[in-house]
Amino acid sequence: MFTGLIWTGQKSLELGLADAFGSLDYVAREVIKAENIVDYTQKENLAEKFARRFGAGAASAILELAIRQVPQPR
Repeated sequence: MFTGLIWTGQKSLELGLADAFGSLDYVAREVIKAENIVDYTQKENLAEKFARRFGAGAASAILELAIRQVPQPR
């Protein structure tokens, strides 16, 4: 089992490595029977969204500028 190989969900079912498909919410609600589920996933705030978008835009502009600066073969 510890070979470092990665199995797909379907193959892991066939090999007996998993018992079923399910999401985190499914397990919490149906298996554990949790009544109150709290999602502690951190949400991106406005500043983080802006920084990510600005960073991607700036990187794209710098790459475009760099490509234009490379001499073209003759």
